[in-house]
Amino acid sequence: MKINVVFRRKEILNILIVVSVFLNIHCTKVENDTEDTRDVNISAIQPKDIFFKNTERINQLNPFPGQTISSKSTFTFEASSVTYGALLIFNKLPSAENLEKGIIDESCIAGVSNIASHDWDGRTVQLSNLYKCLPDNTLEILSKTEKVYLEGGSYYWIVLGYDDSFALTHSSPALLFNYQ
Repeated sequence: MKINVVFRRKEILNILIVVSVFLNIHCTKVENDTEDTRDVNISAIQPKDIFFKNTERINQLNPFPGQTISSKSTFTFEASSVTYGALLIFNKLPSAENLEKGIIDESCIAGVSNIASHDWDGRTVQLSNLYKCLPDNTLEILSKTEKVYLEGGSYYWIVLGYDDSFALTHSSPALLFNYQ
């Protein structure tokens, strides 16, 4: 009986060696003689340029560019380090020159800002908490009381940050999203 156990151990050991050699031979990297010709879209992995070049970046986490959102969606971003902030929604890409001067045109649909005494934590805004843009009012660009509910379509969102003297110090890219 002792002979059978020893023989079985040798038999198992030989099988393991054969399997190991087999795996080593068949799993080694085979050099490919053809070059990888797949197209790589570099812009998909590169961050978009911020809206105002001489400001610090505010990262937008949600919605992603081109994402379709619904009424229960939340805008998520990283602007908790700014003293004052605003999230603005546009139905077309706004003019950077005008926006930097504080000129809001009819393309501004809605927004939220702690400058207008809205709830603002610098990280999230519920889609249901957007207020009407007031393009004719240069002192107060967002209503303090009139909420806005988006209609189906495509929009851009931008997050802006200001210091204690209300100078623009931070901005995000203008990212496109779809609402249904």
